[in-house]
Amino acid sequence: MHTTKVVRPFKIDDVKNLRSHDQKLLKIAGFADDNSPGYSGFVDDEYAFSAGIVESLGVGTVWVLTTPLVEKYPLWFSKAVRNMLNAGTDLYKLERVQATVLKENKKAIKWIEFLGFEREGLMRKYVGGDHYLYARIS
Repeated sequence: MHTTKVVRPFKIDDVKNLRSHDQKLLKIAGFADDNSPGYSGFVDDEYAFSAGIVESLGVGTVWVLTTPLVEKYPLWFSKAVRNMLNAGTDLYKLERVQATVLKENKKAIKWIEFLGFEREGLMRKYVGGDHYLYARIS
């Protein structure tokens, strides 16, 4: 059986069925409508992830929301996010792109480091827990 994987521009309806915690994080990041920059991935029309970059004062902040499908197709997911990062960095002419990762999320830490981010510090009691701050400098 052939699997169809699609990445397309983000729409707020893509995340309507996510956990309420993820929806709150999306609102905190400023993504409350379809005008938000980002992309969503689907496997056989089933939602897998959304990701994007918010630019402010020449710094890009990455946001990513996932479902268990990304663990089934990790290379596709990683390539899609890497392409989004490269395109966003070029589009906004960014020298710095940053991301936060929950301190306890070992898989996300391994993944963000795979994408070329380096840990810069610990942000205590940040959006529901302690997070590491990561950055990728061009």
